[in-house]
Parts: sequence; C-alpha cells; structure tokens
Amino acid sequence: MSDPSSEPTASQYEFTPAENEVVRDLAGTLSVTGLVLIALAIVAILYAGVFIAGSRQDPTPLVVTALCAPMVIAGFGLRSAAEPLLKIVHTQGEDITHLMSALREFKRVFALQRLGFALALMVAVAGVLVQAMH
Repeated sequence: MSDPSSEPTASQYEFTPAENEVVRDLAGTLSVTGLVLIALAIVAILYAGVFIAGSRQDPTPLVVTALCAPMVIAGFGLRSAAEPLLKIVHTQGEDITHLMSALREFKRVFALQRLGFALALMVAVAGVLVQAMH
C-alpha cells in the first residue's frame, strides 16, 4: 500500500521558472556542501588514524573521529536531500510532493546529525577527562 502523502494530488502548486532556479541553486549548494563535509571528515579521520597508529595513550584521535562521523552522515544526507529538490525543477505537477520528500529527508538528516553530535560530544568530554587524568 502506498503512502497517500507521497502521491501527487490533482491540483499541486507548480513553481515558476524563477522559483525553480532558486530550488536548483539550493540543490546544487546542498550537493557540493555534502561533498565537502564528506571530504573534510574523511581527511580528518585519516589524519587521526596516523596518530592512532603512533600513540595509544592519547584520546585525541578518537575524539576527532567521533566529531567527524556526524559530518559524514550530514554530507550524505544533504546530497540525498538535493535529489527531490532537483525533481521539482525537472518534473511537472509534482512540486509539492517532491518538496515534502526533501523536507522529510532534511528532518531525517538533522535528527541523525543531532544524535551523532550528541554522541560525539560525550566522546569529546570523555576524552578531555581521560587526558586530564594523565
């Protein structure tokens, strides 16, 4: 059974060409931002890996890795949310359906990111406490 909220209705609002341009620009920005977040996080994780290999006593690499994990999640999520936004531009008669799909994706991404950053904060605090004890 399909979700009625995801099915197009007979009288959906259709964005104007100017509004489509704003949506297209937003989708592009989200996609690039997602790639940058993923790249930065991967570089930081690799950098932390160098320290993990060299020092087993310093919790800093673990903290860095924990802080980067939500960035990876956000990066993939932002890229995923850009897809339904582009569908707004490239389809007719389904703009609201695609907009709602993008908003659901944003909600999912930010909920995951909130959880990820909360966990990363706990790891960071634990890392500071471990470092202070030594």
